[in-house]
Amino acid sequence: MPLVSSFNGSFASGRRASTDSFAGLSKSHRLIVHYDPSDGTSYSGSGTTLTDLTSNGYNGTLVGSPEFETDHFNFTANDYFVTPDISSSIGASDVHTVELWFYPTGDNGVLLNYSNTSPPGSEYHFSAIEMVSGQLEFGLWNGTAVTSSGPTGSVTLDTWHQVVLTYDGSNFRGFLDGQRVCKVAVTFDSPQEHISTPEWYMAVGHDTVTNQGDGSDFEGTIGIFRVYDAKLNRSAIRRNYRTNLATHTAPVDAWSPADDITTAIWIDASDATSYTTSGSTVTAVTDKAGNYSFTVNGTPTVVSSALNSLPVFDFLASSNEDFTTTSEQAQTDGSGNHWAIGIFLIDLVNDNQDSLWSVENNTVSSGSKRDYAISAGNASAFNGELDLDGLSSNRISSTIGNLQQFDSGLSLDNYHIVSVIFNKTGNQIALRTNGSDAFTPVNDYDNAINQNQDVRIMRNRSNERTDGRVAEFFTVAGAPGTGGTDITDIQKAEGYLAHKWGLESSLPSGHPYKSSAP
Repeated sequence: MPLVSSFNGSFASGRRASTDSFAGLSKSHRLIVHYDPSDGTSYSGSGTTLTDLTSNGYNGTLVGSPEFETDHFNFTANDYFVTPDISSSIGASDVHTVELWFYPTGDNGVLLNYSNTSPPGSEYHFSAIEMVSGQLEFGLWNGTAVTSSGPTGSVTLDTWHQVVLTYDGSNFRGFLDGQRVCKVAVTFDSPQEHISTPEWYMAVGHDTVTNQGDGSDFEGTIGIFRVYDAKLNRSAIRRNYRTNLATHTAPVDAWSPADDITTAIWIDASDATSYTTSGSTVTAVTDKAGNYSFTVNGTPTVVSSALNSLPVFDFLASSNEDFTTTSEQAQTDGSGNHWAIGIFLIDLVNDNQDSLWSVENNTVSSGSKRDYAISAGNASAFNGELDLDGLSSNRISSTIGNLQQFDSGLSLDNYHIVSVIFNKTGNQIALRTNGSDAFTPVNDYDNAINQNQDVRIMRNRSNERTDGRVAEFFTVAGAPGTGGTDITDIQKAEGYLAHKWGLESSLPSGHPYKSSAP
């Protein structure tokens, strides 16, 4: 809790507040602090100094290691910025306005912390604006506690917002995206009325124990920050909102298997922390999904800068090289939904069962086995076939039977994006190569593949290995999209792999992520 005194003396405003104006206001307002990370004169792109764009010189300090991207900062825990003491530019009545642009990625966190020390937390400090369970709460210290607005309505995550707090000497008001969401009467006992250290610092993103929710650090994205020594009216706030909404670039979080899907298995040659080598020979592989352990058979190698300047795994069939899991784990969601995707290069084919990958369940009876492999279907070329295992009375698909050939094969010595879909929810089986259907999807998925499977990479369900390379591969125990036969997640995965590995040209012109990554 803040340490406050009963001192009620007044403090004269020191230097005259700046009258700098900015786009969106019809007339000058007394703007005393202005940070804009999109302006190179406010932030150079590196360092810890936020230069104040007003003539007051209230340069801020970045703390922690926030990531800077073009016109905003990405804050995680322990990242924040803080103004210097601004008390000399705010009058004794404490009338002021704070405006902040933020992009929340979580439901909780302190956006604005008022304190009388820097860093905040040693004496007077409290959360003035805070995300609490997905809603904004505004508050000011009344001498014994925070007078809070309470929840003011849900805030949309992963979207830019303007938040404004004004105080006119009697009431504080909170605004979200130009609209007032609260008005609360309070006699504000401000930091500059603190008798031991009458100073006023504003910290953005810093946690505090004197809070309106859990008081945690804000995690998300921060843009423009402004402080005024006056109460902005609603029309001025709205003009600012319209102006900066048009010019603020929303951060684009690139689609990633780590954040946007739940992988059942994931190997990635570009992530050197996920495997161990002796020289160039792979000796151990880590499943980045955290579900499987692998046996590394033979002596597969890592070839550096092989594809888009990234390393890939290289396998020799003649040396019996593959990655095979040591146990059977869930590869479907229990209903039979499963999809998998990866980038493969085939050097040569010498058996029609040469496979890019396969899954197999050996713990059920032979009559109950239902698994699959992506195989060559030819002893000298990769014509391509989806090889389904299951007795005639227990077939995965009665339409396909045990084999479904590709309409056209995969060329040798070229990298290809290959994906397979077992969509029980939408009753569909499909296989795609380089962003297009390898055959017409079959709307006949009778019996679900077994839930628990081991996974064999560059190997069929038995001991036939494939000569070639693998860049990245992952599977998902779930549907490929939002429902029915939607394949949104598959298309995003194709776009992710294509742009990461430099294979955009392989995608068809109509692919939604041909031009840019998801």
